[in-house]
Amino acid sequence: MASLDGLILVFGRKAIVKINDPVRKEVNVFKLLLVLAWMLPMVAHAKQPVELKAEVLGFAALPADTFQMPPKDAPAYFQTSGRYANPPYEKLKAGAKDNAISFLSTGINPRPTGWKLPLSGQPIQGFSGVVAIDKNNFWVIVDNGFGFKNNSHDALLKIHQVRIDWVRSELTVTQTIFIHDRNHVVPFPIALETDPSRYLTGADFDPESLQVTATGFYLGDEFGPYLLHVAKDGALLAVHDLKINNQHYFSVDHPSKPTPSKPDGAPTAAIARSRGFEGMAASPDQKYLYPLLEGPIYNVHKEKWEGHQGKNSLTIFQFDTAQQQFTTRRWRYVLENKKHNIGDFNFMNDRYAWVIERDNREGDPFKRCAKRPRSNCFDAPADFKRLYLVDLNPSNKTQNEARKLAYVDLMNIADKSNKSGHAHRGVFNMPFFTIESVDAIAKDQVVVGNDNNLPFSSGRTPMKNDDNEFVWLKIKGLHTVLK
Repeated sequence: MASLDGLILVFGRKAIVKINDPVRKEVNVFKLLLVLAWMLPMVAHAKQPVELKAEVLGFAALPADTFQMPPKDAPAYFQTSGRYANPPYEKLKAGAKDNAISFLSTGINPRPTGWKLPLSGQPIQGFSGVVAIDKNNFWVIVDNGFGFKNNSHDALLKIHQVRIDWVRSELTVTQTIFIHDRNHVVPFPIALETDPSRYLTGADFDPESLQVTATGFYLGDEFGPYLLHVAKDGALLAVHDLKINNQHYFSVDHPSKPTPSKPDGAPTAAIARSRGFEGMAASPDQKYLYPLLEGPIYNVHKEKWEGHQGKNSLTIFQFDTAQQQFTTRRWRYVLENKKHNIGDFNFMNDRYAWVIERDNREGDPFKRCAKRPRSNCFDAPADFKRLYLVDLNPSNKTQNEARKLAYVDLMNIADKSNKSGHAHRGVFNMPFFTIESVDAIAKDQVVVGNDNNLPFSSGRTPMKNDDNEFVWLKIKGLHTVLK
């Protein structure tokens, strides 16, 4: 209990301290420490985000077996893709075929996904960010193709517009914009440097997040990481390095920042591979963008990762779209586990935002291997897949943390009428390695989607590559946590 003229700590039935009592000055320090140790878990618990329940309002999927041909002015080379996709990332011999294995398989228990490489055409897969136009129409960004800079030379970069019929559970691609650099904006040689089309490929950039403004598209890249500005016709307008004042934050894949020339050389990169701008929100007035790193920044001087209270923390930056540069503001997003990553990030209004946080596992727990690991079941199924509601509050100039207020467990979503077609005893889950799309379509409604990583992910059904899924969720009790 507490009083206005001082704090009284109680151990059992006996008051042992009155801090600013001038008469009583003796303090039993040992008992005080015991009381504090007893109180701290309660204080910590009070700050924990609350769980909100969600229900499925609609579901749609684009089959994994969905392809398109490259533009007519692209080299014929791009009529085939995935030549380098499998380890050791060497080109397959003419006529050769190679089985695709799930990313998260072990050497002891490999899980084929049912696909053989290379692929005919350009796959429509890898949805890594979404922007809602309305509840039926969306922009989606496609990632670099097959996961790495050195295995995605034959994957073209593109943006899709899609339409979802929630009644029929159908997802249709209505427009595709292929990204190109015919204005020679990119400051380094691209894969098609000498080809007139100058289409960009997965060897040039890895777009993982998306926003749409009056001037076109902004894409968050992981290789630089860069913020890319793209016109509505696909022409690259600008490539922004992550530079703030005199500080340049770059990844191990940055083309103009070589790794140390000696094996024992000191590291120079602050951002790990595939840990760039995975998520990116935009203010409702589109004046600012908020790109979010997927991994923590490495302090090369202190030789440690950025963190907070023993946990890794990620950085949200702010980009001024009028000034076309990063500001000095930033926010901290604290991960629940050092092995976690974020999947996407979007505002619901000018203060609160949604962030996907996930573990690096895949597989439906209802299809867990009963005894020994096998290829037709999941020996280490998905566990932690959450959608967090955070308070960013950009108008508060002193706030520097994205405060977690609540979360939705994406492994436990109510679907009593089985609108998804995947419910088990009235429960729908998203057991995917990468859940990388979220946007608000109403105050208490969101759309969430996976990156199906064709041909390398099988979280829904063993030995079958995942489809591109989108689920429309209604979140209950949201009003109880909003201020």
